[in-house]
Amino acid sequence: VNIVSIIGTDKEGKTIKSLLDEYHPTIKINLIKSITRKTAIKTRIIGQGNQQIIRIDEEKINELSDKESGQILRLVKNNINDCDLVILSDYLKGILSAHIIESIIKIAKMKNIKVIVDAKDSDVRKYKNVFLLKPNLKELSAMAEKPLNDEEAIINAAHKICSENHSEYVLVTCGDKGMILIKANGESITYRSKAKEVYDVTGTGDTVIAYLAIGLANDFEIEDAVILANDAAGLKVSKFGTSPVSLSEIRLATGNQLYNKIITLDDIRDILPDMRARGYKIIFTNGCFDILHLGHIHYLNKAAQLGNILIVGINDDDSIRRIKGVTRPINTINDRMQILSALECVNYIIQFKEDDPSNLISEIRPDVLVKGADYKNKFVVGTDIVESYGGVVQLIDYLD
Repeated sequence: VNIVSIIGTDKEGKTIKSLLDEYHPTIKINLIKSITRKTAIKTRIIGQGNQQIIRIDEEKINELSDKESGQILRLVKNNINDCDLVILSDYLKGILSAHIIESIIKIAKMKNIKVIVDAKDSDVRKYKNVFLLKPNLKELSAMAEKPLNDEEAIINAAHKICSENHSEYVLVTCGDKGMILIKANGESITYRSKAKEVYDVTGTGDTVIAYLAIGLANDFEIEDAVILANDAAGLKVSKFGTSPVSLSEIRLATGNQLYNKIITLDDIRDILPDMRARGYKIIFTNGCFDILHLGHIHYLNKAAQLGNILIVGINDDDSIRRIKGVTRPINTINDRMQILSALECVNYIIQFKEDDPSNLISEIRPDVLVKGADYKNKFVVGTDIVESYGGVVQLIDYLD
């Protein structure tokens, strides 16, 4: 993440800088210090049951000076080559003027980089030629200069803005109702909210545009990027305050096929802390799964019933050749993983290159290590590792 903004020369500005410094080098910080501006402070008054009663904003809203505008644009130009996508988060605080926005769009377009905007200004002409606009329902009503009381009215207003502004998409967030994606060709898709309970909407719009950006920067189709953003929003509103939503939380909560079951060792390291924090019982098994048959299905279903998350380690093609000979595998590693990922009982699949999964078991530290009954009276690889920290090995009977 590459952040460009302005702070005041005050203690709050120093606080923002020190908070961002904690994430270095994940976040590249480009903050201009201004002697004429106050760092904005939002104070929320919270009542019983974490109910937000009122918010008090202390800020000085004024347009940037010519010097500050020049500094902002130089920072954008100097960093644009490192970017896959640009988010303009326009909170109407004087930084993102019409001139600044127009200039950033031109800079990005020269590099063929998409610009998406969290749009608060009712003067929608300010956002001309952006790839995507993301107003909420109240903001869209202000842009359209009329109330929008049903889905058809929302779609028509958004499509008009899409056409007049030469944008590809408008994404309207509709609170606990979900969101609507409107395309330049007039098509629309409605995404119902995934929220099980709406606890606090603070920061939900930021969560939506952040995950939309993650999807687009990773070459998701726009429809899939919105699904990701909608899933993230559903989790955000169930939390109190400006709490972040991690990708591993989304994976665990939704089980969505977008968030591929086929993962890497780095993915495992990212996901495991959330699994442990939720008290999930982790099951691990491994094999070649070269010719999937009813016995495998029975075995994997039984394994999944022993806990909450079933992780399957699968031998890559070279290790199978070493174990079974040059005529195997019949199905490639990619085919075998795709077939396993279609099984509802399997949560994650990870390939390994060694002849046995000892290293993988050491990394995952499953609560239960599972093998078939053919291993009775045989040593199950990984037993010593699992039993060393109190885990168990479970054998599953054959299916006749």
